[in-house]
Amino acid sequence: MITYTYQCKNCGYQFDTQQSIKVYKKLIQCPQCLKDTLNQIIYVSQIIIRQADCEVKTVGQLAERNTAKMSKEDIAKHVEKLKTQREGFKKLLPKGASLASTTTKKNRSKACTLSDKEVTNLNNSQKEQYIKTGVAK
Repeated sequence: MITYTYQCKNCGYQFDTQQSIKVYKKLIQCPQCLKDTLNQIIYVSQIIIRQADCEVKTVGQLAERNTAKMSKEDIAKHVEKLKTQREGFKKLLPKGASLASTTTKKNRSKACTLSDKEVTNLNNSQKEQYIKTGVAK
């Protein structure tokens, strides 16, 4: 069972619900004001990978380790491939939607470090900034 968080655009009511992935159905009607104005809130979680040596690594740490092993030519090829993929993803987005910008190495350590509760306490402007950049100001 996965916990999904919803917030009503009309009345601001926020709640959690648990649903199975197999029978997931996105909710649209607010249980508080009964209007079809629910938005699903998506939280960014930190993914942790445990290696054979039992050293816990985040995806970012593994990416940095792998990048350090690559030659400059390989890095350039990989960056070009990512740019091409990003352009392809942009074509698939609904009208008016955009991809979030990537974080720079300078602010990467600050990115995506808030807990679900901390994100919930952000105002709408701060949440938008956090979603776009991974950094809440």
